[in-house]
Amino acid sequence: MTRMGRALPAVLIGGLFLVVLSGSVRPVQPTPPIASGWKGPCVVYPTSGFEWADVMYSNSIVQPLAYVGNAAACSLTVDAVYGSARLRVIQVDPQTLLPDPATITLRTLSFDASALLYGLTRRGIYPSVVVRHLDHVAEPPGQALALQYLPSSGSHRVAFDPDGSVSAPVAYRMDRFGVPSSLPGSRPVLRHIFCGSDSSEQALSVAQSVVTTNTLCADTTSFDVMQRFRVPAPVVLTRLEIAPGGTYVPPRPTFAAILLADGPEPPVPVVETEFLAKALLPPYFETFWMPAYDFDRVVTLEPYRDYWLLVRHNHSYALHGRTRNAIESDDFNAGIGPFFKRSNPSVGWTPVANVSLSFKLIGDAITPLKTITGVAPSPGALRLRVSPNPAKGNPTLSWSGAQGVVHLSLVDATGRRVSGTDGSTAEGRWQLRSGRSALPAGVYFARATDARGGTADQRVVVLP
Repeated sequence: MTRMGRALPAVLIGGLFLVVLSGSVRPVQPTPPIASGWKGPCVVYPTSGFEWADVMYSNSIVQPLAYVGNAAACSLTVDAVYGSARLRVIQVDPQTLLPDPATITLRTLSFDASALLYGLTRRGIYPSVVVRHLDHVAEPPGQALALQYLPSSGSHRVAFDPDGSVSAPVAYRMDRFGVPSSLPGSRPVLRHIFCGSDSSEQALSVAQSVVTTNTLCADTTSFDVMQRFRVPAPVVLTRLEIAPGGTYVPPRPTFAAILLADGPEPPVPVVETEFLAKALLPPYFETFWMPAYDFDRVVTLEPYRDYWLLVRHNHSYALHGRTRNAIESDDFNAGIGPFFKRSNPSVGWTPVANVSLSFKLIGDAITPLKTITGVAPSPGALRLRVSPNPAKGNPTLSWSGAQGVVHLSLVDATGRRVSGTDGSTAEGRWQLRSGRSALPAGVYFARATDARGGTADQRVVVLP
């Protein structure tokens, strides 16, 4: 039974319009707009047509999405109903636009009775779904996403345009067995909004990942696991996601951590003082990609270094992984090493062949120097060049366009100043060293600042 219709269209800056909410009466004239809160880039489909699509409990309705980059907020138009529902953000095959069977749900959002009675169907996706990624990631996340609406009971109605825009992917129904069926019309499109938030959110990239979840690489007999990995570029680490699964058990303390890999096997015992960063894990109640809580410190991961990802799931749930089949890409083999697990913290590690842990490491690879030093480079004529780069031994830094005295400095990936010098000419050269010694292998950042305040930066890679 429906209640009196409600419509709250949203007018977005830039001339985008959206009917966010509506009741059982088809709207004719827009009501006052909601003009704040959405942060782009956004895709908005207010389209002129307006019909209701019925969806029953155990079935769902799916709206594939136009690409906006990383996903941070969304909304549908749902008719007033006393009930509840879930809204999943899922990955879809870019060709068929059907749910991708190779990975689990990305996020699950909830609508309670108040939300559906009063049209409060706008939801932030927190933390955001990050689909941007660095080059040469082992197994990048899929770029094609969709919203999947699932009633928790009874029958719900979701608004759509039967003759929607050609720029919008077509929506469809799906039964509980995963069989799709068409909605009425030539191009049925749900009335929806989908936003990617601001530039800082769009700066996040997946730095390393294994996104396939086609096996359980550890069950509840396992206490913790270790996955060896490398990143393809320097990245300031901000977030971790894992893919739990299996039967729910009462929660126990769980966490994940990053360690340097100094040997072919994980250390025994694992010493917390050797953690580069640690993040607590939330309780497990539903199978979807689980974001860890914030890391306890800022850490920059470097290329050409091996790390361990430790996940201590403490017998609480299983962990998804990917079966290795000997046809992995060069990027996969270069970035993902062996996988180990053990049954308690006092025993040694057991290698598990032909499997890798499913995980996503996310960070900011665009502005690592700003994040480390707290100072953003400013535009100007001052230029730096490092040759060779990457280098074995000591590379040479050359500068041009300086005005007055130029201050040169070299910091490592943790922000520690390694060396520095001053120059008094507009152009010059400086061989990079650590005091009188050769630079150890690693990633460094060279910076030049001249008398007028101009700055220039270069990333420097020294090979073993």
